[in-house]
Amino acid sequence: MPCRINLGYTLARKLQLQTMNRLLTISGLQPDLKVGSGKSVISKIELTYNVYKTIPSELVNESYKVLRVEYKGIYYKIGLILVIQTNLDDCLFGEIDKILDGKSRVPYFIIKPLISIGFDCHFHAHEVNFDHSNIDKIGYYINELDYPYPTAARTIGNNKTYVLLR
Repeated sequence: MPCRINLGYTLARKLQLQTMNRLLTISGLQPDLKVGSGKSVISKIELTYNVYKTIPSELVNESYKVLRVEYKGIYYKIGLILVIQTNLDDCLFGEIDKILDGKSRVPYFIIKPLISIGFDCHFHAHEVNFDHSNIDKIGYYINELDYPYPTAARTIGNNKTYVLLR
């Protein structure tokens, strides 16, 4: 029953009814994580020592290395670009190298950081460099990222690589 006088009450009642409908029809109880194909256990051989010692303990003992995941409706796969950190000057980007899944059912990304050159006002994108020679890989849970939406790198005719945020 809509009420123009008390809009907050009307919206709260509508939200309660929608939640009860989802619970009763079991449509709102879908899992947050859907995992693609992959390997059952990750070992020390596949990772450098620095990365292996920083992985959370739940993933060291029992984890799955997967090729792609869908987490809360967003698809992630190896090779996509994520924003690791943002500051006043620029963004720090990283390329997904490995995706791990453990008991917590929250994706853990092992990321190769990209060298950020700067923001190009003409293309409205960040220029990056894929030189991974002297940079260690780092790991993040998806909920630790500042901007959890993936993007892809684009190389244009002048052999410069750009990352465009959504």
